[in-house]
Amino acid sequence: MDEDCSKTSMKSDTDQKLDMEKTEIEKKEGLALLIYDLKQRKLIPIKILSLVVFSGYGVLLPYAAIHMKSLGISVEETGAIYSVNAVLSVLIPICSGMIADKLGNFKMSCLQNLSARSICQLDRKSGAVSRKEKTATLALKLFQSDYNIERMIPVLWMALEDESEFDHKSSDFQCSTYGEKLNLLQTVYSQDNQTENHRTTHYRMCRSQCVVQINRSDLCSDKVREEVINPQLTFWMYLLLRSVFEVFAVGSYTLFDGAALVLVNEVRGDFGFQKMFGFIGFAIFSPISGALMDHFSKNENDTNFRPAFFLFAGLFGIAAVGMLTIDLNFKPPAEKLMKNLISLLKNVELDVLLSVCVASGFLVGCTGNYLFLFLEEIGGTRSLMGLSVTISCLTAIPLLLLSDTIFRKFSVPNVLVFCLFTFVVRLIGYSYITNPNLCLVYESMEAINGALSLTSFMIYATQLGTTSTATSIQGLISATYFGLGAGIGSSVGGVLIGAFGQRVVFRILGVIAFLTGFFYFLFNILYLRLKANDKNNTAEKADSSVNRKVEEIQ
Repeated sequence: MDEDCSKTSMKSDTDQKLDMEKTEIEKKEGLALLIYDLKQRKLIPIKILSLVVFSGYGVLLPYAAIHMKSLGISVEETGAIYSVNAVLSVLIPICSGMIADKLGNFKMSCLQNLSARSICQLDRKSGAVSRKEKTATLALKLFQSDYNIERMIPVLWMALEDESEFDHKSSDFQCSTYGEKLNLLQTVYSQDNQTENHRTTHYRMCRSQCVVQINRSDLCSDKVREEVINPQLTFWMYLLLRSVFEVFAVGSYTLFDGAALVLVNEVRGDFGFQKMFGFIGFAIFSPISGALMDHFSKNENDTNFRPAFFLFAGLFGIAAVGMLTIDLNFKPPAEKLMKNLISLLKNVELDVLLSVCVASGFLVGCTGNYLFLFLEEIGGTRSLMGLSVTISCLTAIPLLLLSDTIFRKFSVPNVLVFCLFTFVVRLIGYSYITNPNLCLVYESMEAINGALSLTSFMIYATQLGTTSTATSIQGLISATYFGLGAGIGSSVGGVLIGAFGQRVVFRILGVIAFLTGFFYFLFNILYLRLKANDKNNTAEKADSSVNRKVEEIQ
């Protein structure tokens, strides 16, 4: 009897110690939690890699739709490309997550994905546009003049329309609105320094009467460059390269987020804090990429996207090497993975969360992939587009810093409802703006319905799962958000924009966001709160029964 009491006493002391440790950890909130997180050496590689990986996203992905437009790909074809990528975005995260959970230490798989991703992007930096040299054909009306005009329009040689040679090299002629029409088969050299023998001669009238549809800079060289675009070749080559890129992109994103979550849970850190470093990188490098593209572009109609592709490849190459520093040896391989996942999918709370995740991804896919096209239509520059991304990321930083406090105080379902209603305001606002600079106001809201919303999905889904299925759960979230949601949204968005225009589509999406937020609000009140109350009542009954047994023993 004394031995049993002793064992009971030891067990009670152990439980009390565990409860005290748990209470101490739970007390770490706000600044105390951030300081605790910064002291964790295991999370330092995650913070650095978040900065590098999200910087890579920022230099290229926001400009993907503009890049496709520059290659001659229509909005409908853009939607078709996103549709194919949607299928890959559904399959790859689930497969990557299951493989990672089976392997346990999956950092080599993540390294391979990051390396391949940086390499395959270099293959499509220029697009499938071929160029060839072609001589210019200019229409010019001439007549012989009695005035002695010296070298007003010097011509090397000409041929008439009947291909006969015209060896007369005298420059004693001028442009006019009448006379015989000739086709120049060589570049015309225009010279500004002219001598005149008659003060009343107006040479500028000649230039205004020679209407030529060609860049004046091309007339200063011997040959003219002409772009020859094969739309079908461009579309299929881009689709192939983008699909290969998507395989490695989605796989690396799933594995990296899975590694981050596993490490954060291991040391009881803050997942939103790790994401914050990523958004700092996004905010810094996205405007740098836009400014470099503007700087190296010859004109507004010929954007040079090479700086973005080279930056992307370089950053992800660094991330691949940095992945070697992450320690995942503590994560054991999962057992009975499929059985555990199937049991998780029977959870109504998780199923509804995945449905809301699909709806949110749909809204992001319809807006995010085509937003820069809309800004370009109303006169926005690449630098402004990059600045809008910076504003969004800077706004996201304090939200991610306080994400743990926000989730504890308001609960994740309430935060998701608020994110959806914020999306309504942002979408309706975009449908009315005509000044591109106003996008900075609405992009500050993107931090709520983008970064905070996605972080909410990941943390909530992890709470509903187990440690052994953490990466698989993240794969499921990525598949529903980026694959089903954003993929379907991108394809449907392209069709809707082609049919109704972007402003009408913004209003349609605003209605969808409102309905999704309203129904999830009802689910929160009618199901989640009742379930939480029942759980609290059950816990109180269990505690009271334990207390009665302890009193009886005493």
